Amino acid sequence: MLKDGNVDTRCSTCNKQMKIMKRCTRCKSVMYCSRDCQIKDWPVHQSVCEPSRKSGYLRNDNSIFNDEVLQDNRDRGSATASHPPLVDFTKATRHKSEPRIDSVKKPEGKCYLFVNEYYTDVPVVNHSEPASSITVKCNKDKHKLLVQNSWTGVEVFKFLSYSLEIPLEKVKVIHKGKVLNRETICETIKDKALYQVIGEVAESEEGLDQRDISVMMKQSGLDRQAAVQALKKKGDLLDALLDQ
Repeated sequence: MLKDGNVDTRCSTCNKQMKIMKRCTRCKSVMYCSRDCQIKDWPVHQSVCEPSRKSGYLRNDNSIFNDEVLQDNRDRGSATASHPPLVDFTKATRHKSEPRIDSVKKPEGKCYLFVNEYYTDVPVVNHSEPASSITVKCNKDKHKLLVQNSWTGVEVFKFLSYSLEIPLEKVKVIHKGKVLNRETICETIKDKALYQVIGEVAESEEGLDQRDISVMMKQSGLDRQAAVQALKKKGDLLDALLDQ
């Protein structure tokens, strides 16, 4: 049996012995024949993986790096520019039952998205007050909406964001060839008014774990739309993180 100090040089996942092996750069105590084996073993290995305080920094072998290893390297004054962006897989694979205070969770009921966060202060139509029925064309669809005449421009835009499922900051409203803003849209509200709204519809988050979306945004720096797209494309949080 080949040994590297006290480290078994066979793959911890499949028991293969290759000419070139990868080492867990966090604990430096287990070896892998490939990145796939390293990722596959991580849910089990993470429970015993403790940061190593040995001197020296491993070369970039495409292993799983983390913040503790980077900090050790900084403390020694070593250069880190040649190493890839770090991914903290301990956060990415945390048990689903653990609370996450940084979770950006989509609330129940009416809400709209604004700069990656959800808000629930969607204006509600009071049918006992004057209101106007307007038509909104958006992404090849027509929407009949009832808008309160007394709403402010901000409230109208929030209602459009919720109704059309477009992030508030991306809602662009056009009426009779003119781009409207929150100050000018109220002047145009009346029955049978026609509007064109341009904006990318928010990605459906159905089937995704809200905590995975939060981790994806935090670890990759992506906005919510891009994070959801990456998770849906890969179908797995770890794969999505590695693809960035």
